[in-house]
Order: sequence, then C-alpha cells, then structure tokens
Amino acid sequence: MRIRIQYPLFAGFLGVTGLLLVLIALLVSRGLRSELDLTFRQI
Repeated sequence: MRIRIQYPLFAGFLGVTGLLLVLIALLVSRGLRSELDLTFRQI
C-alpha cells in the first residue's frame, strides 16, 4: 500500500519538476536569444 501511495506522488513530483525545468529552459533560451540579437545588431 505504501508503494502504491508514494509512487503516484513521486511521479507527480517528477512531472511538476520536469515541467518547471522545461519552462525555465525556454525562458533562459529566449533571454539568451534576445541578448544575442541585440549584441549582433550593435556590432
């Protein structure tokens, strides 16, 4: 019973952390792209 109760919680925790990591990666990539575009435009 403990395994059945803990496994979904653990899977949900991994899913939430995974989504957060993906969102952070997308935001960072967009920020880097905008900064790179600005630097290239200045050059």
